[in-house]
Amino acid sequence: MKKKVMIVILLSLIISYPCSLEAKPIDISPAEQVIREYLCTKIQSAISHNVDALDKFFTSSTEASQKNLLFVKKQVLEDYILSYASNDYVIEKVNPKVKINEAFFDGSSAHINATLTADIFWNAANPLGNSINGRKEEKHLILLSTDSGVWKITQDKFQTKKGHSDDLSRDNLSELNEQILTLKAEEEKVLDKAKKSTPSRLLPVVPDRKGSRTSNNYNRDAVYNWAYSHWNNYSKEFLNFGDEKWKGGDCTNFVSQCLRAGGAANDKSGAFQWYYNKKGTLATSNDDYSWTWSTARGLNSTLSGNYKNNEFGPKATQKVIIGDNQYDASIGEYVVPGDVIQYHWKNKSAISHAAVIVGMIYNSAKARYEPVIAEHTEDSWFTPWTNNAYKTYFVHITGIN
Repeated sequence: MKKKVMIVILLSLIISYPCSLEAKPIDISPAEQVIREYLCTKIQSAISHNVDALDKFFTSSTEASQKNLLFVKKQVLEDYILSYASNDYVIEKVNPKVKINEAFFDGSSAHINATLTADIFWNAANPLGNSINGRKEEKHLILLSTDSGVWKITQDKFQTKKGHSDDLSRDNLSELNEQILTLKAEEEKVLDKAKKSTPSRLLPVVPDRKGSRTSNNYNRDAVYNWAYSHWNNYSKEFLNFGDEKWKGGDCTNFVSQCLRAGGAANDKSGAFQWYYNKKGTLATSNDDYSWTWSTARGLNSTLSGNYKNNEFGPKATQKVIIGDNQYDASIGEYVVPGDVIQYHWKNKSAISHAAVIVGMIYNSAKARYEPVIAEHTEDSWFTPWTNNAYKTYFVHITGIN
């Protein structure tokens, strides 16, 4: 009896052992390659002006994935094509790089965390000189599944300066399609206008940062250095409000950090408080901060409130325009590097994005100076101020303490 039992056990081992040797994990590298091609195509569509090139990467089997695709198209149209063309700029060339940070495989699905970094070479639509070299960085968490043996994107989760892809759940698919059609029509119009614009040379200039209107105690060089060091390398000294748990974005936190680097101290008294306090622990989640430090609307109220009431703390004056085409030469003389630009995207909404001015260019055709910015949320360095916003606030820092 014992011999029979042993024979059965041995036979079962002989049968099962070769199966375990032959079992191999499914190769995830094709999914990673799809993501590389997708993110490169996404940024290159800012040059080709063909956002429909993204269709092939997304599954068409669910409404949610189609909504997500439309969100991506909307971001390219609004934040790259329209925002540049509205001021007669175009993106001439991009040099994209995609880094796969993490990749997880679960049966027929994959989760890939990737970063897209790109040099953006932009210029006048009819250029007379060399292009300006800016940079962009986007962080994406992308979900994929196999569709007839081919990896397709089901969701691309990322934050833009105008919202998060997760917010799509409340949008109607047909309305999103209508929005894309409207944006494409606007794209055709502004690109045509840009093509007909006067030939121009864009020249980076070094304006006087210590003019009569600027505060002597505000270190604008330190602001520039902080922005350059941390536009895509987030400081470990502060919370990252762009983490998914915050569902908000890090734009104003970054601008407040720049003001702090320029010498602005905590202000915990008066009507317009502005502060960030570290709790002395390794975890930044324990830090204490004011809503005026972390929100665009709050920072604007503090800067203008301190100026009007002559209170301690960072203070500023501002000029506001409706639409990018209201920008004129007087604004180029009004702001200097180290100042702030804030954006109000739609009528009947509020200020919800902020950036710091890190340079100026001279536009020969329009005979004026135009600011270039650094920002978080859509991490950017030396890109145009234009954002195709309903209102734009040009905020000139007059003092800090």
